[in-house]
Amino acid sequence: MMRLALISSLLLAVALNACQLDTRPGVGSGGNPITNCGDGGILCDSGLPTSAGNVPQPGGESAAGQSGTGMVIVGNAGGMSGGPDVGPPPAPKKLDGQACTTDVDCVSGHCSANVCCASGDCCKAPSDCPNMIVNGIQLACNAPSKCEGSGGRVLCTNFRCVAMGGEPNDMACTAKHQAKDCSPYKPVFCNGTQEQTEPQCPSSCKSDMDCSTGAHCDMFGACVKDVTDGGLCSMDKDCVSRHCKNRVCCKGGDCCLTADVCTSYNAPGKCTEVSTCTGVRKVAACNNNQCESEDEPDPLACVGKLVKDCGLYQDAICNNRSTPTCQTSCMTDTHCKPNAYCEMNGGTRGECKPRREDGEKCTANAQCKTKCNKGFCCNDSDPNSYCCGSTADCVMLNKAECARSDNTCDGVVSNATCTSEHRCRVTTMPDANACKRDLSCGAGYVRAMPCPLGCYCTNPLDCTDGYRCSEPATGRGKCVPDTGMGMGGMSGGPAAGAPAP
Repeated sequence: MMRLALISSLLLAVALNACQLDTRPGVGSGGNPITNCGDGGILCDSGLPTSAGNVPQPGGESAAGQSGTGMVIVGNAGGMSGGPDVGPPPAPKKLDGQACTTDVDCVSGHCSANVCCASGDCCKAPSDCPNMIVNGIQLACNAPSKCEGSGGRVLCTNFRCVAMGGEPNDMACTAKHQAKDCSPYKPVFCNGTQEQTEPQCPSSCKSDMDCSTGAHCDMFGACVKDVTDGGLCSMDKDCVSRHCKNRVCCKGGDCCLTADVCTSYNAPGKCTEVSTCTGVRKVAACNNNQCESEDEPDPLACVGKLVKDCGLYQDAICNNRSTPTCQTSCMTDTHCKPNAYCEMNGGTRGECKPRREDGEKCTANAQCKTKCNKGFCCNDSDPNSYCCGSTADCVMLNKAECARSDNTCDGVVSNATCTSEHRCRVTTMPDANACKRDLSCGAGYVRAMPCPLGCYCTNPLDCTDGYRCSEPATGRGKCVPDTGMGMGGMSGGPAAGAPAP
């Protein structure tokens, strides 16, 4: 332990012989920089005189009071001098060319690219300098439209970047530099080579990829701007909207310039309000270059629609002239419904009244539901039925007929009467004498064909008075006038034509 203490005392003595104390912060004698003069963080001024072997004293004098060449101690680490502890020493300032992080680190007060220098871009070598450097040449694109640039040699002098001179060099004009816009063609760019010619805009295209944004390659191989809505087109890609219809650009649907191509958008009228006979219809329109349907008033949409039931008068029906209303008077039967007629009241206007039932009195057919005949309404649609005022009007319907349906030769008789409906009603009843009154075989015959044998006779009773049967035995006799001769004597009386007794 004593040996270790002795070694430490010797090291301290050597350090003190080399330095003299100076309390000035950060400054050595004569303006000399302060440097580290030994272990333990002791800073010394190399410009101060010291005497070898003497212990440094405050004020720069040795213990013997002699001056010498050496370094002044301006601080210590941990109070090695035996005095009070003054804390850690300040960090040393960096000289030009030394590494730094901030301006405070440098004696010059300027730090760039982590290197201290006087000003500007600091460096240790030309390669540290900013901008594009190729083989030590700093390049610049001076005229991008022509892809022309220049270059100069870059030097690192006094730890500062310095450009020297200039010469033509187009390498700085790269593909990032647009030379010309060329719209509607794609723009042209520089290529980054050392010697470049001025790029020229293209004049033709093979596809839309050769054209700028908002343009396309047309059928003639030229880039043209996309067509806005309403412009003419031949395909979808021609349009800004990418929709072409009817050779016109639009946002969608059926494109148009006029409504002439929108006929499919028309629609028939529709009655929307019957009470006012209001209707609408769809008509084609071209709005914003798109076919659409628009509502338009249609006075014909409600024609024929019932507005109001007007009783006996013709109903109020929509027309295209005026708003219909119910009539309150009439001039002709046409102003009334079919079940009514116009009854004049002695003036120019009449009243619609219901048609009359059969049996009611009438003066005209229009007054009746059926017909007016003999002053009464009746229905004589049946050919065997006639209108009548009384039974006397029906006499013409009375008749007797031979049935001729069998060999009995029975007949029927028809008697007509006038009903309460003032229509002749015929009643048919059997009549055994009907065939005797049937003269269809001609004069002289009582019975007619086929009762029973047709127009023949078999005995005198088959013939009427004044006639006789010519050949009764054969069954095919004829009724001939009875002259009093021949077969007529069969009755037992005198022969016809014989003189009276």
